[in-house]
Amino acid sequence: MFVSFILTLLLPARLMASSWDPTLLVNTESFQTIDDSNTTGDIELRFGDVINERVYWDRTPGRFRASDDLYVDTDLTASGTLSVEGAATFGSTVRVNNVTYTFPSSDGSASGKVLKTSAAGVLSWSDDSAGGGMSFAEAASYFINDTGDTMTGALNIAVTSGTPATIGLDSPNTISGSNLHASDDLSSSGGKVVIEGTEASDASLTLSADQNDDAADQWEIISQTADNDLSVENNNTEVFKLTTAGALQTDSNVTVGSAAAGTDYTITYDGETSDGILKFFEDESQFQFDSQLQVRGDLSASGRVLMDDDLVLNADLQGAGVNIVITFGSDGVSESLTFFNLA
Repeated sequence: MFVSFILTLLLPARLMASSWDPTLLVNTESFQTIDDSNTTGDIELRFGDVINERVYWDRTPGRFRASDDLYVDTDLTASGTLSVEGAATFGSTVRVNNVTYTFPSSDGSASGKVLKTSAAGVLSWSDDSAGGGMSFAEAASYFINDTGDTMTGALNIAVTSGTPATIGLDSPNTISGSNLHASDDLSSSGGKVVIEGTEASDASLTLSADQNDDAADQWEIISQTADNDLSVENNNTEVFKLTTAGALQTDSNVTVGSAAAGTDYTITYDGETSDGILKFFEDESQFQFDSQLQVRGDLSASGRVLMDDDLVLNADLQGAGVNIVITFGSDGVSESLTFFNLA
């Protein structure tokens, strides 16, 4: 009864309402349950009337709380997440993934300093560009600066989806370099492709077929700097030339047509006031001139010469005193008909 009287004087009324049996305070083998008939209020242990510090169960968030600092002499272990609402203060080292780190006792001496390890967990402040750190100038060789840059290595742009019209590299200005290679099509939507040679050098377009495995596979179209003519070469040999005066030059035969049946072919000579037309009739196998034909030298035919109009032999074109001779060859003996120009 004396003990009950003492507890009545010492314990606050809140704990007096508990079902905790004060007579068991001397039991050192087990601790009794502290509960409260009030299911909405917190349950607390209060220490001292003057210091008035307490450890209590906060019902609202469902956690234990201490009204002042909590100091643990040995280890403090948490099986769940440890949340720190304010700044975490560590008086010594920090151990992460079995590595103990010792932090410096003060902040870096200037902005831009980084923490570096001694390989033994001792951290110290150091310059960013020294040792294992990387400055912007050092890292610039690994990327292209969007403010303007150059590069010496290969730039591989792999577009793995889309259509042949999908743009993999879009440049609003000029792309320059010694070589521009496309493994498939190389097209331009701007309406033109410009090939510009350097000063005193030709501009050329090279076309290589069949993987260019022999000399005849390569054709080259050259704008020649010497006379500004356009030359077409095969295996470094010129086969065709278009001069600045508009003349066509070829080192071989010229074929008009592609063996199409029933197709006639026309070559038109565009004159200032009248045109001259040479037409080949495919079915009749004959040429037709739509205007006069003048022969300054010999005119020979292995077949017949057919005329729909008069045959005029004009000796006046040769000058006065020049006779006109028509020769008939037969059986190895030639007979001739001579017109004597006496005027």
